[in-house]
Amino acid sequence: MKATQPYTHIWVLFTYLLLFPYSYSQENQNTVDVSKISKLFSGSSPISVRLEYSSKDIKQKTKDSKYAETTIHYKTIDSIWFTIPAKIRARGNFRRERCGVLPIKVKIQTFNQDVIDSLGSKKLKLVQPCFLNKKSNDNLLKEYIAYKLYEIITPYHFKTRLLQIDFSETKKPKKLKRNRFPGFLIEPIEDVAKRLDGKVVSAKLSYSILDDKASVRLALFQFLIGNTDFSTIYQHNCKLLYHNKKYIPIPYDFDLSGLVNPDYAVVSNIAGESLEINRVTQRLYRGIKTDEKTVQSVRKEFLGKKKQILEAIMASEEDFDNPREYKRVVKFINDFFKIIGNHKKFQDQIIGKARS
Repeated sequence: MKATQPYTHIWVLFTYLLLFPYSYSQENQNTVDVSKISKLFSGSSPISVRLEYSSKDIKQKTKDSKYAETTIHYKTIDSIWFTIPAKIRARGNFRRERCGVLPIKVKIQTFNQDVIDSLGSKKLKLVQPCFLNKKSNDNLLKEYIAYKLYEIITPYHFKTRLLQIDFSETKKPKKLKRNRFPGFLIEPIEDVAKRLDGKVVSAKLSYSILDDKASVRLALFQFLIGNTDFSTIYQHNCKLLYHNKKYIPIPYDFDLSGLVNPDYAVVSNIAGESLEINRVTQRLYRGIKTDEKTVQSVRKEFLGKKKQILEAIMASEEDFDNPREYKRVVKFINDFFKIIGNHKKFQDQIIGKARS
């Protein structure tokens, strides 16, 4: 259903986002001004959307600067469908080569400032399952959970918003045309900086200039989810923020982690460095050596948040298509706490593995 007056559909979207329930349970109220969180990423309920495009065209014909025209259909709280003009392109080189359904970047086509403010940005990253099957749906859910867990760890994180996507493949036979699957949007780094009163840093920095505690939190979190596919120096799956005279690394893209463990996962090889593991489900600490008091302090933070972390995972139990995948996630996270809760294991696998 399309709007009949100019920008009517845009104002409906704005109202829709304003009326969505807000969720700040995982945010430190004393650290973050919640009024600076965009309306889109303040909500917690999944948004129903419809997408129509050719996966083949998006994969082959769009690049960093080349987008394809489309429309996004969204469902209001009154169960009415409206549309908004947009442009999309494929993103993510690794998934582009391996996935049938690609993560995409969305560029909203409007100059209405109220709508832009409600969304936070005109450009949004949209993560979708790698393939159209239940296993890929569960993998997407696990990656979404990783983002939510990092929200518990620190206010320096990317917010996300779940979607329920109704996708129409425009160049497939009718019987294969429509599929339904989950997805999620990722908050732009510019919005992260805005709500934290920080600045985005694009320059490559040495490890020594990064905030010690923030770096250890990131490294220990990556160990928690079994992820080695990141680099703070090269800003690979990691952005940098300058806040309160500190340089803070913020991670994203967790699909190659042991927590997610997709079929296409391989151990990362950043800057030609070979790692001592051969499966992503094997944990390897990639933090830099720093004062042990700092590491022990962050260790206590994680142990103190164990209950909250497990509760966040349990809240998603019913969303898994395969109950065994949910159980595997719980076990994987519990195994992490067994390591950091044991003095010898912590010394061997964290302190002893820290890089020079």
